[in-house]
Amino acid sequence: MITEPQLTEIRNYLLSKKLPIDILMEVEDHFISQINSEIDKGNMSYEVAFLKTKNSWADELSWEIPFYILANRADGAITKFESRVRRDAQWSTSKAALFTAVLIIVLLFFVTRMNGVQYHLLSIKIFLGVCYAFAFLPILYNLIINSAAYKKKYQKYKFSVYHDRIFWVFSFVYFMLIYLKPFDEWLPAFINFEFSQTIILKILGLVAIYFVLIYTGIWQIRFAKKMKKIKKFLKLA
Repeated sequence: MITEPQLTEIRNYLLSKKLPIDILMEVEDHFISQINSEIDKGNMSYEVAFLKTKNSWADELSWEIPFYILANRADGAITKFESRVRRDAQWSTSKAALFTAVLIIVLLFFVTRMNGVQYHLLSIKIFLGVCYAFAFLPILYNLIINSAAYKKKYQKYKFSVYHDRIFWVFSFVYFMLIYLKPFDEWLPAFINFEFSQTIILKILGLVAIYFVLIYTGIWQIRFAKKMKKIKKFLKLA
């Protein structure tokens, strides 16, 4: 069995890898299980088992610098394991958000074809309102319930791969709406399948708005779920 001092040693080693806490919790469980397994089957000491486990994780916990880090690149290095988890999270969130955004556009198209432009304008406003609430309410929830993640004394910690400050999304939506308005100037062409370059760009802009709002909502909901486990792990109030 792993003792408390040994658990602290394992945790400190993983903390030295700058792992987000949600990933650290996962990797820590793997480390403990692997170390106990090595001790049981190999009749070896904890120290030897710990070293063997570290060596088996050496590649996954080696450093790499993401391409999007342009300044202070040395400080921006993350482990390959974190990079993979982050890519998987971004990809799964993007797929769900894009599918939903395209589905909304298809629904709007059929509403327009059946009922006319005035109903399409109303539908756009309804869907935008719902998507805006879907993005904003989880952010508000995290700011209130998970405020520890945004406190100054915890700024050096990465709580989760979902711990991103993505409030810029509302500025993006605002400027995209300015570009798309007035809707009634291009909606008739959309209804009549007159897909000029301008109309295509407008439609893509509308898809982008829905995508960004839905992506943000999903991302923040996942962060809230992670924080429930993290607060128990760290014993945060």
